[in-house]
Amino acid sequence: MTTNLSYDIYLYECLNYIPTSLIFAQKELALSSIEINILLNLLVHWWEKDQYPFPSQQAIAYRVGISTRTVQRTLAGLELKGLIKRKRTSRENEKYKGRNLYDLSPLVTVLEEKTPELKIYQKKER
Repeated sequence: MTTNLSYDIYLYECLNYIPTSLIFAQKELALSSIEINILLNLLVHWWEKDQYPFPSQQAIAYRVGISTRTVQRTLAGLELKGLIKRKRTSRENEKYKGRNLYDLSPLVTVLEEKTPELKIYQKKER
């Protein structure tokens, strides 16, 4: 397997800067600890910039220690806040099997605006 050094650096920076920005902007964005936890769960599944993460709501619920229904309500709230976009898939889809895809680019945009000194994405364009 060949690695792309610039992509590896980009991924490393995103995995560090996004959670850091999220923590620093938590109060300003009025995010609860459950919302932060769920966003972090989505972020750990975001391995490819152009591929949306699709963790199961049951897995998130198990890891956070809350009900699946609480995960569903929280995801709906994050979407209303404009931090994520959910895209539904068909149960017949062999890859996604009915799981939602989560577009996190709205979150990244908001975090770039709220914490510009961290420059989440500008570093990738060296």
